[in-house]
Order: sequence, then C-alpha cells, then structure tokens
Amino acid sequence: MLNILLVDDEEEIREGMARRIPWQQLGFFKPITAENGIEALELAEKLRPDIIITDIQMPFMDGLEFIEQATKLLPASKFLVFSGYDHFEYAQKAVSLKVDKYLLKPFSADDLAKVLCEIKEKMQEEKAERLNTQRLQKRFEENISIFRDNFFISCLNGLNETERVLQQQRDFNLPEKISCRLVLFEFRGNYELTEASDRPFLSLAVKDIAIEQIRVFEEPLVFSYGENLVWLPISVTDEQITQITNEICATITSLGSLILAGISKRHLALIELKNAYIEAQSALDFSSHLDQRTTFAMIADDIPHHGSSISLNASDVEVRRLVNVLKYGDVEKISMCAKELFQQAQKQNLNRFEYTAFLSEWVGVLSRNCLLNETSEGETMIFRLSREMESKVGLPFEEGCRWFIDCCCQVSKILQKDIHQSSKGQIMQGLHYIAENFNDPDLTADSLSHYLHLNPAYFSVLFKKHTGKTFVSYLTEKRVKEAKELLENSDDKTYIIAEKVGYTESNYFSYVFKKATGHSPTRYRKLYTSEESL
Repeated sequence: MLNILLVDDEEEIREGMARRIPWQQLGFFKPITAENGIEALELAEKLRPDIIITDIQMPFMDGLEFIEQATKLLPASKFLVFSGYDHFEYAQKAVSLKVDKYLLKPFSADDLAKVLCEIKEKMQEEKAERLNTQRLQKRFEENISIFRDNFFISCLNGLNETERVLQQQRDFNLPEKISCRLVLFEFRGNYELTEASDRPFLSLAVKDIAIEQIRVFEEPLVFSYGENLVWLPISVTDEQITQITNEICATITSLGSLILAGISKRHLALIELKNAYIEAQSALDFSSHLDQRTTFAMIADDIPHHGSSISLNASDVEVRRLVNVLKYGDVEKISMCAKELFQQAQKQNLNRFEYTAFLSEWVGVLSRNCLLNETSEGETMIFRLSREMESKVGLPFEEGCRWFIDCCCQVSKILQKDIHQSSKGQIMQGLHYIAENFNDPDLTADSLSHYLHLNPAYFSVLFKKHTGKTFVSYLTEKRVKEAKELLENSDDKTYIIAEKVGYTESNYFSYVFKKATGHSPTRYRKLYTSEESL
C-alpha cells in the first residue's frame, strides 16, 4: 500500500478524485489532501508520501515551485502533475524537475487510475531490479577497479607516502590536484532481507544504486570498506554531494533497509583520506545520535564542535574512534568499543607495568575529554577516575574492562548532554532570530539554516527535535499570534496587519488565519470587540 498526497486548490476536484478512484483496490491508501503548495509542502515534510499528485495553477505557491522544493525533502517520491493549460514551458519545466507523469485536464477517473498503476508498477520494477540477486551475482569489477579500490583503501589506512599517492593518481588517470570530500554509507538495519546470506547481495545492491545515481554527475569512485561503502566525489559541488547522498539514502530506505551517511570536510589531497574517513564516521555517528531513523546525509561541518586535545596522527585512530562513540554512541556501541580495546591488549600478554600504562593511557583519554567539557560533572568524573585508577590496575582483565566500560558510559552521558545543550543553543538562537524577523516575508527554513551555518536537512530535524514542530508550523503560529494582538489592539486594516506579520498577500494571510483560528481576521476582530463591550 502506497501513500498519496493530492494537491489542488479546487475542493470539488480534490473530493471528486478522492471519491471516484478505488484507492484500496489499486493498492493505495486514501490520499491526504492539500489546497495549495505551501500547505502541501508542510504535509509532505510530515507524512513523506510515496506519490504526490498536484495541479500547477494554485494560489500562494504553484505546483512546479512546490515540486522543486518537495524533491529536496523527498528525493525518492514520484510526482504526477495535471493542468488545464497545454503550455510548452509547463511541460518543459516538469521534465526538468523529473516529474513522472503529466496529465492534461479534463481527464477521467480511469485515466488517473491507469497512470497511478503505471507509476506503482514502475516503482515495483525498480525495487525488484535493485534486489535481483541473480543480476548482482553476475557483476564483476574490472581488474583495474579492484586495484584502484585497494589504492583508496590503503589511503584510508594511511599506508602510503605522498610520492606513492601522486604516482598512483597518475596511474589511475586521476587529477593530480584533487579537492574532495569523503562520503561514508553504513547500514543500521535490514527490515526485509533477514537471512544473513542475503546481506552481501544487499551490499552489492547499494553499491549498484550509488554508482547508477552518481554516474549522472561524474565518474563514480565508489568502493567497499569493511561493511561500509565509501564514495569519493571529485568534480561535483558541495550542494550536489548532499543531494546525491540524500537520494541514495532515500532509495535504500524505500527498499526496506535503513542506511545512514556521513560527509567529511573538504580535503585537498588523497593523502588526507584517513582524516576525512574519521570525520565522515564522526558525522555518521552524530546523525545516529540525533535520530535513529534519520536518512539525510550528515556533514562534518555541521557537527557541534567541542575542542579536543587529541591529534589525528596515525596512532590516534582508535582514540578518535572511542571519542566518537562516547559523544554519539549508545551503551551497546560503547561497550563493544571498550571490549575490543581490552581484547587487543589481552592478546599482547602485557605485564603489570605494561597493563598499568595501557589503562593509564585510556583513562587519560576519558579525563582529557571531561576536562574539555568544562562542567562540574566533568570535574567530578576526573576526580573519580584519578581516585579509582590505582586500585583497578591489580584487577583481572575482565573486571578492569567492566570498570572501564562503566567509566566510559558515565563520561558519555556528560559529553552527550553537552552536545545536546549545544544543539539546543543553536535552535534557541534560531528562535530568537524568528522572534526578531517573523515579519520578513523572505524568512524560510533555508534562509534561517544559512544564517545559523547549518545544513538545511540537519536544521529541519534539529528544529523539530527541540521544538516538537516543523519550522513552517512554528513560524505560522508566531505570525498568527502577532496578528491576533494587532487585531485586538489596533485599528489597522487587514492588509496592513498582513504586511506587519510577514505576508505579502492579504488573501493568503486571511486563509492562514482562518485555518488556524476558525475565523477570518475581520470576523475575529468583531468577536473580540463584542466580547470587550460585554
């Protein structure tokens, strides 16, 4: 069963479509409806429909502008456009926006049902094709691709000298001067393919989907690294990187599997890939910390920064991994990471002095991050670590490991609370900005996220996490509240009040106000005045 959003400003058409199409029989839920593009955009963000049916000519925001904004939020959704105008420029614009079908009015219920079934069949074929394990089994990388992937993996591990890297760049026909980010994809759940034997084929499917979507923009440099997938975008813009990555995540999620992505900062040489990988992993872990079902790409630049005395030398990979898990991981990931550290130490048969040094080093990592936290809780934890450290050295490995895991979990609570406060501070700054600028008609989620130096998708999730509302809902409530005050305490005309609260069109202001209060502005003022006289 697929979800549908139906958008048209004429109630008769909306209700007619909703009534005359046998939705359930065709495999669809009854559509959610909206009467203009602005309302539809808000519903699309909340409900994430599979198919969106929209008219072009609508007040306040037309169908094509709505589609242009909706595709940024819903890259995997399908769009069906209908219009009573046979204008070439409309069709041309629709094609450029990758609209799936374009219908001219008038059309019958049978015509619409037929088109919807075609779209659904296309979606099913796409899904079947991507999960066709027989086709995936027949895919073999060219030898040159295998060598190239091994080269990239050695760069990620920091195993190459600068001269060697430059030589191999020439061997693989890569630009001598490379400016790139690193995109890391990681599975966080598999809801349809439950057999362990299916997982490798799903990994191939993900790689196949990524290559297919990236190839539209550039030659895809995509390779597997452990159970993760890595993409090195070379010639695309930062905006395109985010767009493509979001589309890949949305596509995989539509197949029944949750996949997250992290994007590193920009680096100017392949020799820096190791640092880029750590940044991408940190971004990916942070997106998981923010929301376990987040599907947009998290960018390293957007992560709240908390200083660290830990450098990014070759020997610090395990240290940074633990720090990332402390900041963004859950108890299970923290325990797993700490156990791996102790298991590696145990294999080395350390004597008492070596074990003391090992434990001191990792307790030092915890203490340094508590120190950077600059809170009373951090200071208390540092005191506890220093007080208990000496007595734990004589414990067996297993007991020492349990104590260290407990310390890690306590430090993690302190660090994650700090990060939460930091992100909350960013949103509080945004709310203050809204309070000061709600009357600006150009105030949008994009403009506010740009002001806060945040990725728009990250801002959207963060805003809803801290306020419980979408940006549009919050701004609308603020404007309506201010309008009520003006209607109650001034003699301003409705169109003047509309301008004062951020609406350039008085008709749209009246529409929004009535939807929020149940009364038109004029009616509201009369009711308030009559109550006052009583």
